[in-house]
Amino acid sequence: MAYVISDACISCGACAGQCPVGAISEGDGKFEIDPNTCISCGSCAGGCPVGAISGELKSPFTIDKEKCIKCGACLDSCPFKAIIQK
Repeated sequence: MAYVISDACISCGACAGQCPVGAISEGDGKFEIDPNTCISCGSCAGGCPVGAISGELKSPFTIDKEKCIKCGACLDSCPFKAIIQK
């Protein structure tokens, strides 16, 4: 399970110095964790001053089509823009 950095990242770089395997690098507007290098030790999460690092979910969520009213709230609130409108 690789850790991920959310959009709350302030690009301070504190996490990069905490990673024992060098899985964190500066990306486009925030730091990023290479999931193939990350050993899920959590050192980076403990070093983030704004709490922008968390464990990645193991499986994606599924929308219950019977309960969904197609309001778009999930589309707007997903920080990873993982929900797309068809």
